[in-house]
Amino acid sequence: MMRLMRNIGFTNSILIGIIFLLWISLFFISGLFSVYAWTFLKMILPIVGLLGIIINIILFIVFIIRKKNMMKLCVNLIVNIVLVFPLLMTMNIIILAYPNDL
Repeated sequence: MMRLMRNIGFTNSILIGIIFLLWISLFFISGLFSVYAWTFLKMILPIVGLLGIIINIILFIVFIIRKKNMMKLCVNLIVNIVLVFPLLMTMNIIILAYPNDL
């Protein structure tokens, strides 16, 4: 477990855990916590993901110039793309209604 966390990075591990926690709470927990998870998924995480993608593109350019290893940066870019995914639901490109009844 620690080796996997070390390979993909501590921050990426935390972001992946938050994403899974929010989606699981959205489908299996009813009430106000589920509403907050839905709002957080659709409004806040995409902004964090967009900022992360911009930072990763800049770091890719720097790492290519300095010829450094980019494996953690690739994993970070994939995590940020997953974070931007709910933005497609906000823009109604992917139609997904609120999945839980109150």
